[in-house]
Amino acid sequence: MSLLDKMMSDNLKRLKGMQREMLNMQEEIYDENGEQIERLNKKRAELDAAGTKIHYQAAASGVKEAMSSDAPDKTTKFCHECGTKIQKSAKFCSECGAKQD
Repeated sequence: MSLLDKMMSDNLKRLKGMQREMLNMQEEIYDENGEQIERLNKKRAELDAAGTKIHYQAAASGVKEAMSSDAPDKTTKFCHECGTKIQKSAKFCSECGAKQD
């Protein structure tokens, strides 16, 4: 075996050793990140559930408010296309432009 062959063989062994070290480090990182990702996914699920609850509460609150303060009176009605409160005498909706009956 020539000196050049020996050097190439030694370098190849070093590279393979470095590759093994990198793979071991990568596995350690994946293990650590996997635990963190699992915690983040649990937190995300908790936040999603809380956000959904808040969304429904806000929607229910908005419906109650709309029913009480936005109800049509003798001079107003709702657009049959978009639901905007408009004057009863309006020929077209001021929001969507739909022709009113």
